[in-house]
Amino acid sequence: MPHQEIKVTSKGQITLPKAIRNRLKIAEGDYLQVELKGGELVLRPAPKNTGQELLLAYARENSKDRVGLQEVRRLFAALPLSVSEQVSKIREEESRE
Repeated sequence: MPHQEIKVTSKGQITLPKAIRNRLKIAEGDYLQVELKGGELVLRPAPKNTGQELLLAYARENSKDRVGLQEVRRLFAALPLSVSEQVSKIREEESRE
């Protein structure tokens, strides 16, 4: 990929070019890890959400009131499925798309 320059705003923000976001599959709301190596700034996509975070996000979006991890665990304890297996299956399906 050719060298590109990006501008830093007065608030310290940068915009990643679309080609880079697409190549690294970075979407709105994703996090980046930042590291200084000598005089260089290295950005890399942070690992995607864990099953636990996805479950919490779902519970928050589909609940009138905010719920915590303990409540989510209680709600899902009675279900006859492994949430982590279901999340893994969904991730596999999404990666094929």
